[in-house]
Amino acid sequence: MINPDLKKIFNAASKKNEAFVREAILAFPKVDTDERVLKADLSANDIKLINYAKKHGLTKVTEVKETVGAGFNKKAPPSDAEIKDVLSGKIKKPTGIFKK
Repeated sequence: MINPDLKKIFNAASKKNEAFVREAILAFPKVDTDERVLKADLSANDIKLINYAKKHGLTKVTEVKETVGAGFNKKAPPSDAEIKDVLSGKIKKPTGIFKK
């Protein structure tokens, strides 16, 4: 059986802990999901090449890389996720270091 005094100590500690956690959460600013920005480095040429491949029926990342991958930017070639985003229409303009 739990001692009533021990139970009071644990209840008081949990209330203080809860207050501390609430205060700590309030210290951080809220981030709206609309403000989040995907970081990508895609040049206009990379987007153009991926859309060209899409236009000709290539819908998989591996197919796109095999056919037009030689023309991608050498310093910052698009990642698989970036290619998927262009194919799905999420990315339409140059991003990252190529954004003007």
